[in-house]
Amino acid sequence: MALNNVSASLVSATNENAFALASMKVDISMIKVEVPAEYTGLNAALTSKRRIAAEEGTAHKTARRLGILFQDLLPSTPELLRAYGRRSSETSQTSTAKTEGNASGGIFANFLGADITSIWAAATSGASSIAAHLLACLLARLWSASEATSIWVEMVAERKRQVQEESRQGVYKISLELLLICKDDISRKDLAEWDAGARAWLQIADEAQIRRQKQLMLIIKNIHLPVNTEGSTYDRVLDAWTTALKAMERLICGQPQRVGKGAALIGIASWHLYPDLLVLGETMTPVRFKDELISDMGQLTVGLENTDPRHRDGVFWSLPLSQLRFYGDPVLTTAHTQDLLRVSIDELQLVTFGSAIANWGSHYLDPLKVAQFFQLLRDKLGHEYMDCSEFGWLQPLFGASEALLSATGDNLQSALGTVSLGRRNGRQFLARKENHPPPFFGIGQPFIASFLKGPSLGSERQDVERMRFLALQLGLRSSEAIIRIKSPGSTEYSTEYTTAVPHTQCLFDGTGPKHGRWLAPLSEFSATLSRHWPSSCTCHIMEHNCHDGWCTCIAAGITCSPVCHKSLDQSKEVCANSSPCIIQSDMKDRNGELCGCYDSEMSTPTFSVVAGDPGTTALFVRIDYQTRQLRNRIKSSIAELFRHSQENQQDEVPDNITMREIESLKLKNFLFGIAETGFMTLPRLSRDFTEDFYIEPYLNSLRTFQMAREVYQSLHEATVSLKVIDRPLSAARWSTKIDLTTYTRFSKQLPLDRSSRFACIAYFESGVYDLDTDDFSDVIAISTRNSLYVSSVLLGDPFDASDSDDVRHVIGNVGKTGLVMMVAPLAPKVRPTDLAKWKRVAHSRFMGEREDCFQATSLHLSFTDFEMPFDIGQRGYIDRDIHVRIVETVISVYDRADWVADLDILVLYESTLRGNEYVKRLDGGFKGACTSTKKRHAACQPLTSIDNWEELLDLPEDMGIGHVGVVRAQDNWLARLATACVAVQKGFRAVILPTTDICWECCSSRQWHWNLRPTGDESDSGDNPHRQGGISGGSASTMPSWQDGDKGSDDDESDSDDDDDDDEGSNASDDSIGSTFTVIADDKFVAAPHVFIC
Repeated sequence: MALNNVSASLVSATNENAFALASMKVDISMIKVEVPAEYTGLNAALTSKRRIAAEEGTAHKTARRLGILFQDLLPSTPELLRAYGRRSSETSQTSTAKTEGNASGGIFANFLGADITSIWAAATSGASSIAAHLLACLLARLWSASEATSIWVEMVAERKRQVQEESRQGVYKISLELLLICKDDISRKDLAEWDAGARAWLQIADEAQIRRQKQLMLIIKNIHLPVNTEGSTYDRVLDAWTTALKAMERLICGQPQRVGKGAALIGIASWHLYPDLLVLGETMTPVRFKDELISDMGQLTVGLENTDPRHRDGVFWSLPLSQLRFYGDPVLTTAHTQDLLRVSIDELQLVTFGSAIANWGSHYLDPLKVAQFFQLLRDKLGHEYMDCSEFGWLQPLFGASEALLSATGDNLQSALGTVSLGRRNGRQFLARKENHPPPFFGIGQPFIASFLKGPSLGSERQDVERMRFLALQLGLRSSEAIIRIKSPGSTEYSTEYTTAVPHTQCLFDGTGPKHGRWLAPLSEFSATLSRHWPSSCTCHIMEHNCHDGWCTCIAAGITCSPVCHKSLDQSKEVCANSSPCIIQSDMKDRNGELCGCYDSEMSTPTFSVVAGDPGTTALFVRIDYQTRQLRNRIKSSIAELFRHSQENQQDEVPDNITMREIESLKLKNFLFGIAETGFMTLPRLSRDFTEDFYIEPYLNSLRTFQMAREVYQSLHEATVSLKVIDRPLSAARWSTKIDLTTYTRFSKQLPLDRSSRFACIAYFESGVYDLDTDDFSDVIAISTRNSLYVSSVLLGDPFDASDSDDVRHVIGNVGKTGLVMMVAPLAPKVRPTDLAKWKRVAHSRFMGEREDCFQATSLHLSFTDFEMPFDIGQRGYIDRDIHVRIVETVISVYDRADWVADLDILVLYESTLRGNEYVKRLDGGFKGACTSTKKRHAACQPLTSIDNWEELLDLPEDMGIGHVGVVRAQDNWLARLATACVAVQKGFRAVILPTTDICWECCSSRQWHWNLRPTGDESDSGDNPHRQGGISGGSASTMPSWQDGDKGSDDDESDSDDDDDDDEGSNASDDSIGSTFTVIADDKFVAAPHVFIC
């Protein structure tokens, strides 16, 4: 029955008849309408695969069903739909231009470019379907994928319930289309894919309108407005949807609008149509976007009178989500525009800068002054030290400082806003508060500043210097304080005393005030004995001879020990020990009593500890003389210093004068100590004299970020999620397995293999998925939103293995929801020999001519039904299986229309496969280094041309023994990649040659050393070598059996000097082509390749 006849008969039908008609199997979701002229520009960006999905697949069905389901509830917005079509066409053309030349063609040819499947499906389904696409973009802007999918499920279920209720109540205006759609099932999977299509489109449109979009988001994030607050989830979403549609329609038509809710602002941010804004605050701020698609009169006034000054997290929307979990009450969830913001890696560096200084003083600390400090610090260290791994943690701070100081105008304001974001919301990004260092790493602290300006001191003296610095700050006199140092490890003396303030007592040279030291012997007997027994020196670490009269202790008749010297400058501080002093005084090792020589009358004053650790080093003040006055004076000094420290120190930035006075070497040693130990110790005015800072997590986060930044530098136009700043970066699982201390930004190679890079990308791309590097051991690519992160081994010639760990970013996706980790099948299949094609097998002699005989070879990507979701800890959530999952991905080789094999390309980059080595690359030693005149001509040994797939799949049994095959696929990297993979999967030994000229005589006569087991059993297993250890499609005939060969002479060593696997001094066979395996080591053999890939 024709659809128009059915529609006519419905006019007079009863409610029961309407449902009877609705029960007919009429799939109206497959009807396609003519695309409006404004949307025809999208046509050029469609790949054939995406066009089929948009016009005939699930995407089209979903668009039609949603459009029909909600069309009666939506306002008419023709101008909005026209403007959106123009903007979409403009965006897709911009994206297509960027994609051209960026990994175009190849394995991912059908998946590259802007994924416009969703919008094209809507355009071919009708006006209401385009409106449904606009709602999908609006939800994707604020909500996560699982949350948005849950909202869609609830919207569809409630709308169907309403339609069925209206039908039961006898409302005859319900259209047949609507009744039929209510009978159809719109699955959760279909809605998740619909949401994923909108997210992919948002990424493309954001990048195309990056300047306007950033400006708009900066305005929105400073506005605290709700989208709406009343009604059910269905009512709130429908209200926001229709409100945004109406507001944008009027603005495009030139009607000024004023809003007090956030729906219209979210619509602008989601649909990339930019009316001029008038923001009302303390002053009226006009914002001109100059969008040619919006009438000049279409200005949106945003009232801020209801904003909360305590919140600056953007427009927010709270909804109770009943379809988010399998069990339980609806989950009240709040989304903010800031939650799903994405930034570039350079912008994240500014956020990192803000996080690094988040605990440095008050909110009024000027980031520009801090940036100047870091620039002064970098200049003081010198550029030659920037290559040191010890200072790698400073690189993000130096880079952000340079970006801040070089920015001007709007760029400066944007940069400062990004830094403020890190200071407000990224306090946990580097470490918890207790693991942050003191402001400016203590360089602005008075003691550290004075220490860095003064002469170098040994590390064992810094505690003494801190005590003396405090004594001066407290205004103590020389007779009022003393410092005690206990030396538990000393065999001669257990305690040393030294002055806190320079004085003249106990000195014998009549000079001015100096610091002095006293050594307390273990017993009076030892001191007495030392005057009558030859003095011995235990200062084994000193470079002088104490018996030469250099040591004042020896001169005084006192036994010398390491505690007497401790790397002191003897010209400034002398040992004040004397025989009468030691014998006559009562130097007891207990608190409160001191050597009588300290007092002119040889009294025994009483002291009390005021700072430090009495068990090691402590500052004591005298308490038996003018106790009250001294105590009050100390309390007053401490209070004044503490007040000054609290009020000024944290907001004071070490200035240029201070940095100029600091000695560079001492600064480098100071920072090196921080990096090496992860600890800092600073003096403070309290009973615990020193304050320890454990900042290793802080340093590791900075190191991790610098490494991630290097990864993202090669991922052009890739962005990261700001959710990453919610937790310490150093705790990320992928970074804990890397030695971060050895990396510098000048390292020739990152200490990250392919799996670590994929784990890093997954972490920053999602902001929440913290997966182990082992989870990515077999991953060849990741697809998420409209981004493909592809291993470089899939995008280039197989000869170049130097960058096999690299990952590249291209625009596109594979049309699946969530974060998709693509892996090859465990045992890729290879087509068996086809006897019907025997005429194509010639195996002609190779005459040295290189050409491409595999021009009809192509690679294609497809997916099996195997998918394995990852448990990301969201127990009870319905969509947990679509967040992160492994998808089995098949890379198929076709010769024209004929399937040849499926590939596991990673086998070409494994050093060994189940202990055996099957792949080699001709090293650089043979490129132009040979003087042979036989280049490009016939080789000295038999070589056989392999010019088609049948010849490769049906190799002679003596290949690799009597002769070697040459696969001729010159300058065709796809064919070289495919033939090399198939050769290895067949169990052949393959040598991949460079695309440049080579010497065939050298190649054919060279001794090729292979790590191969002495039995052929492994080759017969048929298992996949990459994971199971065998060779798919291999046979015993393709792997020569092992036998001992004659030991060769050293004359042949020159032919194998450049082989990385050669063992120095090992014996080799004279005949590498005409023999089987010849043992040369425990598990190395000399054997010819089966094939050369040229």
